[in-house]
Amino acid sequence: MKFITEAVRTELQKKYTDSIEEPLGYDEAAQFLGLKKSSLYTLREKYPHHKVGKRVYFYKSELKKNKLNKV
Repeated sequence: MKFITEAVRTELQKKYTDSIEEPLGYDEAAQFLGLKKSSLYTLREKYPHHKVGKRVYFYKSELKKNKLNKV
């Protein structure tokens, strides 16, 4: 029984660890979108972003969806 519990725990950790997405800063997001950093700063309201204090973050999956919707 202990072996099964450990196997299930390991698989769940893999599943949830793989699905966690790292946030992107301006540099990475601009590169992904093919924009200059200054252009993204100006146009950021047109893209999904998250603000934490003074910092702004983007998620690649959200930018991808937004990019596809604009095409």
